[in-house]
Amino acid sequence: MSEDKPKRELPATEIDYVAQAIAVLKYVAEQEDKLAAMKERAEATVKAALGDQFEEGLVDGKPVVRWTKSTPHFLNQKRLREERPDIHAEFYDTREQRTFKLVSDDGS
Repeated sequence: MSEDKPKRELPATEIDYVAQAIAVLKYVAEQEDKLAAMKERAEATVKAALGDQFEEGLVDGKPVVRWTKSTPHFLNQKRLREERPDIHAEFYDTREQRTFKLVSDDGS
């Protein structure tokens, strides 16, 4: 069974003249993925060194990293929708947005 492609609201256009910019975007995206993995490993190493008992890390006696705790506050939309659908519906908004995405060589 084949998947249907999303319906386009706007037509496609040839942009051969910016092919180099597309190549740069693809290269940068690939590098970002590699760098993100490197960053994740390095961050895990530093967090392990700090453990649960330290908030600040020092190198040569100078602070180089802080790992602080915080308590974020958020609205539980799922619970509001389930328990008070009237209020959820009254304040629910939608907005149009455009998403920029590089398409892989296989078209996905």
